[in-house]
Amino acid sequence: MSARIKPWRLTAGILLHFVIPAYCLWIGVALLRLWSRGATDEALAVTIVRDSLWFLAVYGLSAIVVTAFVRAIEPMLAIRRANRGRTAPPSAAEQSGARLDQALAMARRWTGVPPLVDLVARLEADEWDHRDPRTQGLTADLLKVITAFEKPLVSPKIDAGLADLAASALRRIHETAQLIAQERRDLDADDARTLARYIELRYPTSDLAGG
Repeated sequence: MSARIKPWRLTAGILLHFVIPAYCLWIGVALLRLWSRGATDEALAVTIVRDSLWFLAVYGLSAIVVTAFVRAIEPMLAIRRANRGRTAPPSAAEQSGARLDQALAMARRWTGVPPLVDLVARLEADEWDHRDPRTQGLTADLLKVITAFEKPLVSPKIDAGLADLAASALRRIHETAQLIAQERRDLDADDARTLARYIELRYPTSDLAGG
């Protein structure tokens, strides 16, 4: 991967690239003024030498000032680039999805309790709409539950009472996730029916046939 060219070097390169066109323009304007007045060849030669020196002084000084200015503000430009490249903080939906993934990854270690294995599989199969604030709260509670029961339920000797409590909590979360998903499906179906009815009213069959 090639290194990024520093802004001051890029600026200096651009100024050097345009030095000849700028010089030609500078001398051309000066000579046109003299030609319009009918100046002699000697006067034109003197003007070329004199204006060339002026051009070198003015353009050279300007190039040094501009390059120095760009180099001085280069740290600020670097900070702005870094701020633009910095990723935005994750949204609430992304955080909810990350919590679900983390919780399920931890719960998959409960291989010694068949009811919990079944519940974890059901949670994995559930439809999670992480844009819904209720789902976001549900994944937060799910992570808390699994974090609290994680170590006791992966120990060599599993407490049956704790396993039952964990199963009860996961079952309630699973049922709530199903209710939220069903409500979302019902809303989507209602929206689809409303849109279909709108199209039906907006474009009657008789109008289409007449057209």
